[in-house]
Order: sequence, then structure tokens, then C-alpha cells
Amino acid sequence: MLSSPSPVRQLVLSLLALPPLFLTVSIIAGFPYPPNPPVIHSSLANLPSSCASWSVYPEDYYQGGSYVVFPHGRTRYWLIGPGEGPRVVLIHGLSIPAIVWKDVAPVLASRGYRVLLYDLYGRGYSDAPDVTYDVSLHTTQLALLMQHIRWDNVYVVGLSMGGGIASAFAVQFPHLVNGKVALVASAGIIESADISRTAKFMSSPIVQSVSSLPPFQHYMRRLANGSSTSELKAINPIQEIVRLQSAHLPHYNAAVASSLREGPIRGLAYAFSALSNSSNEILLIHGTADKTVPYKYTSKIQALVPQAKLVTITDGGHDITVTHAEEVNAALLHFLSGGLRSGEVNSFDWTNTRREHEPTTRRHVLRYNSKRWRRYVNERNWHLRLLAALRPIQVQVPVLALTSLFTLSSLVPPAALSPHTYCPPYLHRVGFSLAFGVATWAFASGDVRNGTGIATEPLFPL
Repeated sequence: MLSSPSPVRQLVLSLLALPPLFLTVSIIAGFPYPPNPPVIHSSLANLPSSCASWSVYPEDYYQGGSYVVFPHGRTRYWLIGPGEGPRVVLIHGLSIPAIVWKDVAPVLASRGYRVLLYDLYGRGYSDAPDVTYDVSLHTTQLALLMQHIRWDNVYVVGLSMGGGIASAFAVQFPHLVNGKVALVASAGIIESADISRTAKFMSSPIVQSVSSLPPFQHYMRRLANGSSTSELKAINPIQEIVRLQSAHLPHYNAAVASSLREGPIRGLAYAFSALSNSSNEILLIHGTADKTVPYKYTSKIQALVPQAKLVTITDGGHDITVTHAEEVNAALLHFLSGGLRSGEVNSFDWTNTRREHEPTTRRHVLRYNSKRWRRYVNERNWHLRLLAALRPIQVQVPVLALTSLFTLSSLVPPAALSPHTYCPPYLHRVGFSLAFGVATWAFASGDVRNGTGIATEPLFPL
């Protein structure tokens, strides 16, 4: 005859079986909580007037500026040029707001075009919603903006990531495109192998979580605020605005990282293929020296869009709207006004089209990126000289090796060491802290201020 289970055994079985059962029922029958309202982070407009961003990229950088509130926050936009002229929208790239069009937009406006510029979500003076920065977020922002200003259709011009947005916009909202799409140094089908290691590292969720901590943000702001007024006048404003956004905007780095991971940087081959089946005219403008979006992608885009016309800018880098503005403007004006044969660039009068405070020659622009200028700045800043010394890979490897060594040694208690070994209890922990601090400082802030340190390329150069 079998004996019945003891009360203790029944209790143990109940404790083991009932919690999973209740959890399963709760998951199946549970109703989700009501959705939380979207979290909207601030923009450059919320910074104090003493911040350097107001002198580098003021709110009224272009005339005709205004704000409009959308479900994902405010968007800053500008309308310049004659009101009855042909309509053109300029879409900037991953990290630099509408200031990147400073040498293009005034020229188009002076030639009779009505030009729309705006800051993408998370950049410049547009708010940064705490959402995924995918293709639909960016294309919907432009569609809502066109609805707000009552534009039925428009010529679309996109730079870098803006080229990917322009392509997807032409596919998702074909009725809003007036038959012409210009892609300048366009992203959209970049392969992971061509994205810099620094960008991949800085866009990882773990690094973004660390960089959002108050001590890290305070240190970034201190570095960015270290520039004097005379230094700000000499620094390239295009580079400086990226550093100021990274230091002062709480969600800028996360927005850029999300765009890099889930945004219109990669995976848009379907959009380019759909463009080939449309009636839109497509223009590609690309520099042969572009290291961010290599020139090889022009042939890949043309394979997807056979009717695309290509204008090649010899020795042009990724920032060709600044360094080769004359060639870019000539190609855009000819394309928008009539037609353009592949490889053809017409010249036009460039007189009186620049602002008085802007560089007047390409050599003047490139001077800010010269080695001599960086060396001059480094000599005046001891911490930048230290970061420059940490740049070579021969130095990075020992620093990381020391970090790993001290990490392992910190796990070994001093009592476990040989009694003849002198090792104060705090020594290995102090060494670990120093090594980890140096390595983190070099990786995280090497590119914060003047492009020096371990990160030899911009963190988010698109």
C-alpha cells in the first residue's frame, strides 16, 4: 500500500508549481498598461544665451525662420527666396543641422528658388523625441512640414543621410515630389564594413547609456565651453556645432546613434529600386575623395537607378557642400532649371553670393582642417597633446592591456598573494582606476574638441 505524501512535500511542490502557473496566467490574461506620453528632449533653443552655440549657429541663421509643433515635438524651419519661385527642400545629414547648407541655400534663393530648410529631429533647433529614429520618422517629419506650409510638391535635395531620406520620401510620398531628386554624397546603402569603428563603438547602446550619465555630460560640456571667443572665430563652425550639440543636448548622441543603427543610412536598396520605376529625374553628386560614403556607392546606386545622372567632383570629400560649393551649386542649378548630362558641370557667376563673414575661398575653408592648425591648437592645450600621444595603435594596445591586467588583479584579494609580496590593499584598485580612466578618456573624449585623440575620424561624420 502506497503512503500518501507528507504535508511538507505537498507544500514544497505547491511552492514550486503555483508561481509559474500564476505567472503564465498573468501573462496570458494580463492587459497592457496605458501608453505613456512621448518624452521630448530639448534643442539648442533651450540653451542659455551664454552658450557658444548662439554665436556659431544662431536661431536666425537664415531669414524667414519659424517653429511648428508636431506630435514628436517642435521643428525649426526656414523659408528663403521669392515666394512664387520653384520650390526646393534641402535635407541635411546625420549630425550637422541646416547650417551645412550655408553656401548652397542662399545661392539657390538668389537664383529665384523658394528654398525650405529645416533641422531634423534631434538636431539643431528641432526637438529630440525619445523614439527610434527610423526612416518613417524622418520622412513623416518632412511630409507634415510640407502640409503645414501648404506646399503640394517640391524638388528634393538630400545630403548624406538626407539623400537616404530624400529617396525614401520620393517612394513613400510620390505625390509630394515635383519630378526631380538630387542626392549629394548620398547614404542609404552603406555596408557595415564602411562604417568607422569609432561610429560603431559610440553608437552602441552600452556606450550611449554611459554617455548619458550626468558626470560624463558635465565633462563634455566643460570641454566644449573651454573655447574662448577668439578660438570660436577660428574654428570651423561646421565641426564646432557637432561638438556643441554633443556636449549640450541631452538626447543628441542617442538620436544620432539611433539613426546610425536603425535610420536611413543602410538598407534602402528597395527605395532606390522603386525610384527606377518612377518618372523622377535623379541626380547624383559625389566626390572622389569621400571617405565617409566612398565613391564606389555611386556605381551601386546607378545599378539600382539606371536613369540617374552622375556629377563627379574630383578630390571632393564628404563635406562638398562646404569645400566645393561652387561645383555643387552649378550642378544643382543646371539640373533644377533644365537638364544635365552625366558628368557635366557648368560654371556660373559666384560673385556676391556669400555672406561677408563666411570664408571666401576654398583654401580659407580647408585651412581649418590642416595639420598645421591642429598642431597649433594642440600646443596650447596640454590635455589635447596627451590625447594626441594616445592616438597610435602602438599606444592604445598597451593601455588596454594594462586596463585588463588591473581588472583581473582587482579580483584577486591581497591575502591570496605570496606573503613575501608587498601589495597594499588599495594599490591594484588605484591602478585599475587610473588605467580605466585614461583608456575611457582617450576613447570617449578624443574627438570632442579639435579632432585629436584616438578617434582619428569624426564620431558621426555623415
